[in-house]
Amino acid sequence: MRRCAAILLLCLALAAPAWAGTAAAPAPVLPTFKQARDWQVSYVTRWYGDDGRPAPALDEPLLMASFRAPNLVQIKQGGDDGFTAVANGRWIRLLFPARKFAVWAEEQDVCDFFAGCNLVLAGLTSPVGYDWEEVIAALRVGGRGEGARFELLPEEVVAGRPCVVLHSVDTVSEEGDWTTTQWFDREYGVTLALRWREPGRTVEMRAKSAKFNVGFDARRFALTLPKGVREFRGSVTEWEDVEVISDYVAGTAKPQKIEPFLPVKIALLEPTALPKGFTGPYHVATGTGEAASPRWDVWQMWLSPEGGVISLAQSDAEYDDVPKGETKAAPLRGLTAQVARYHEPFDGVIITWKEGGRHHWLEGTGVTAAELKKMAEGMKQVTLEAAEGDGIRPPSERELRGVRSARAD
Repeated sequence: MRRCAAILLLCLALAAPAWAGTAAAPAPVLPTFKQARDWQVSYVTRWYGDDGRPAPALDEPLLMASFRAPNLVQIKQGGDDGFTAVANGRWIRLLFPARKFAVWAEEQDVCDFFAGCNLVLAGLTSPVGYDWEEVIAALRVGGRGEGARFELLPEEVVAGRPCVVLHSVDTVSEEGDWTTTQWFDREYGVTLALRWREPGRTVEMRAKSAKFNVGFDARRFALTLPKGVREFRGSVTEWEDVEVISDYVAGTAKPQKIEPFLPVKIALLEPTALPKGFTGPYHVATGTGEAASPRWDVWQMWLSPEGGVISLAQSDAEYDDVPKGETKAAPLRGLTAQVARYHEPFDGVIITWKEGGRHHWLEGTGVTAAELKKMAEGMKQVTLEAAEGDGIRPPSERELRGVRSARAD
C-alpha cells in the first residue's frame, strides 16, 4: 500500500525537481533537473504475457497528461472507459463522457481509484515509492537501501528525449520481488516510462511524445461538463465507487445487503429512513483489520438522482481523520456528536459520534445538516452474526485503512 499511495499521490503532486542541488560524491554523478514551465506527455500502457513478451493487443488507449506550474494538471484517456481529469493540487474532478457522469476525488484518496484505471505517471519526478535522498544514500553504499536495492543503468532515449534510468528491486511479499525500472527525462526529471513487475504481472507505461515549455493557458485546465452529464458531489476513493455510480446512472444498480465477512458477532446501527430522494445502500464493504490490531469496519453508500452521496462508516476503532470545515458540538441520540460543514469543492455535512463502543462517521452531500441528523436519530441497532468457513475473506486495502473517505484538510 505504501508503494501505491506514493505512486498516486506523487502523480498529481507534480513535477517539483526532487534531487536538485544534491551532492553526488561518492555516488555516481547525477543530473540536476530543471523545473519545466509546462509540459505535455502522451503515454501508452502495455501489458506483458507470462512469456515476458509484450502483448500489443492489450495496449491501453492513449493517455495524455498536461501540466502547468505550479500545480494544474489535465489528464485525458480515450476508449470506452475514457475520462478527463483536472486537478489543482488538492482536488481532482473526473468526467466520464460515455457514462454521462462526473465525480470528485481528494488527492489522499486517489490510490485505489487511479490504480483501477492505470494512471500512475502524469509528471512523477521521484522514484516509485521512494524519494531521491533515500535512493542517493543507498547508491553511496553500493545500492542497498532499507528493503530495496537500487541501480543506475546506462542512459536511454524515450520519445526522442535522453533519460536517466533507475532500476530497483523491492521485496514486497512472500510470493516474490517487485522490480521497477523508471526512465526520467534527463533535463526536467519527468518520468517518461515506467515498467513494474510483480509476481504474475508486468506492466509498462511509455511516452510516445513529450513536449516541454509549450505555453499552456490556465483555461486549458478548466473542466466544463457537457449537457446531460450528472455530477455526483461526493469523493470517490476507488474504481469500484465509479462502477457503482455508473450503474446507478444507467438504472442497473441494485441495493445491497450487508454481507458480514466478519469472524466476530457485531452490533451496529442501520438507518430506518433516508433523506428525500436517497436510496440504497448501493455499496457495502465489511471486514476486519490485521491480526496484530484486530478491529471491524462497515461502510455503506446511498445515492440520489440529484447527485448527492451519503456514506456511513462504523468501526470499533477510532477514526484518525478530523472533520473539515466549521465543527460544533450537538446533541444526538442522547449523546454529544460533532457536526461539521464544509464548502469546498461542494457543500457537505459530517456528523461523528461514539455509541456503544462503536465510532460512527456519517457524511452527506445534497442534504442539510438537519436532514442528516434526522437520519442519524432514526437509526436502530442490529446484530450481524459472525461469518463462517469460506465466508471469511482477507480484508481489502479499503477496510484496513478504515473504509471511509479521508476528510482531513
